[in-house]
Amino acid sequence: MLFVSATKGIENDTLLRMTEVIAELLDSGATDSASLGALSGPSFAKEVAKGDPTAITVASTDRDLAVTVQREFSDPRFRVYTNDDVIGVELGGALKNIIAIAAAFCTARPGHNTGLR
Repeated sequence: MLFVSATKGIENDTLLRMTEVIAELLDSGATDSASLGALSGPSFAKEVAKGDPTAITVASTDRDLAVTVQREFSDPRFRVYTNDDVIGVELGGALKNIIAIAAAFCTARPGHNTGLR
């Protein structure tokens, strides 16, 4: 089974990355072993849906999983790059969201709604 997490973040109580949470859940279930990967990148669903050019990364220690995801999801406007640094890709995705929120506050003009709550 190929299992790819497209969730950015770290679990609050355990500080586990999403692939670690998934691995724990799969180990406790009655499933065969799974190949795990993480999909992340500086993308916004609205922009992807419009067809704006986008690049993301799939990270996995299983090269076959990474290449399969790259092949199946890539098209001329949506590029998927492979990487074996699952920890770096997951932490980068989580940190990107924190930086994006901070940047929105830093660039907000007084009296204007940032849209952040």
